[in-house]
Amino acid sequence: MRLPRWICCWLLACLLSACLGSPAPLTPALTASPSPTSSPIPSQTPSPTLTPLPSPSPLPSRTPFPSLTPAPVPTAAPTPLFQYAAWELVHAMAWSPRGEWLAVAAGEQVVIYETAAWEPVHTLECGGWAVDLAFHPGGEPLALVTREGLLQTWELSQGERLCQVRAHHTAANSLAFRADGEQLVTSGNDGFARIWDSADLWSANCDPDPVVELIGASFGVPDAAFSPDGSLLASIDSQMVRLRDPLTRRLIYGLEGQAALYSLAFSPDGRTLAAGERGNTLRLWEVQSGVEMMALNLPGQADAFLWRVAYSPDGRWLAAGSSDGRLAVWDAESGALAWTVQVHGDALSALAFSPDGRWLVSGGLDAAVYLWELVPLP
Repeated sequence: MRLPRWICCWLLACLLSACLGSPAPLTPALTASPSPTSSPIPSQTPSPTLTPLPSPSPLPSRTPFPSLTPAPVPTAAPTPLFQYAAWELVHAMAWSPRGEWLAVAAGEQVVIYETAAWEPVHTLECGGWAVDLAFHPGGEPLALVTREGLLQTWELSQGERLCQVRAHHTAANSLAFRADGEQLVTSGNDGFARIWDSADLWSANCDPDPVVELIGASFGVPDAAFSPDGSLLASIDSQMVRLRDPLTRRLIYGLEGQAALYSLAFSPDGRTLAAGERGNTLRLWEVQSGVEMMALNLPGQADAFLWRVAYSPDGRWLAAGSSDGRLAVWDAESGALAWTVQVHGDALSALAFSPDGRWLVSGGLDAAVYLWELVPLP
């Protein structure tokens, strides 16, 4: 039986009223909104280009900071003279003996700057990362060692490579000339320190053998250097510095640190040996007796270490660069900290005084090079 139309309409109205009186809860959207405490996602910055910035202009003169104590101080905030792309890490730097050139090892290139106008005059293509370099005490050539274990020499008037030889079976770590320039020493991760006759490395047909080969460490040898008079060879073995006679290979004695050592430097008069240690500690020994003189600490990260150590040419100042990017300068006699500054955004991996002692240059794994003018104050 069909119901009348008005009854059907009344029943439909009742059903709609019942539904609207108890609405269903809303379902959350599938796309979540950011919470009030969340930070917006930062926009990505474009990758740096391969093109270096233009050559720097000479630094303007500045007024030194006033001080009652004679000490070297930066004349202003650090001014970057050179800036490389982020993958061009600076591993080593060296001044020529007369200070007319500065060699900067960045990535697989070594750029030679003429310091009178800070103009690049040569770019040496090393074919690998140059991890240490040094000018011959006579001015030329330039010698370098690479992460691939190669030893190279370069003639700078034409920017040509003279010689290349495999110095170490694994990565090389350091290179240093004897003061008379007749020999140089290299060290590497194969645990050896090797001494080479310089004259054998000056020709393109070179195929020299080391004149002295020393087992320097159980593992790698981070650094090795001749004493200023050439009578001693110092090399690092973990937390010890071994001093040997380079002619007889005889071990004179060992200098014991308290943690792993990474870098070393003789004072210009040869009386003191300084070594950079883990824990941002600089340890000094008297060379003749082997007695520890002092331990200088740079407060900071417990696992940071002093990657580079350098004496000023007059022996008055002792500088060190840390893996945390800081540069520090001490009075070498008293051990007083003259100044320290957080300069690099990454490890400070290269450090060198100019031959006249006026400039201190630092380089880092942030791909920057900074030049500091050291002003002796009245």
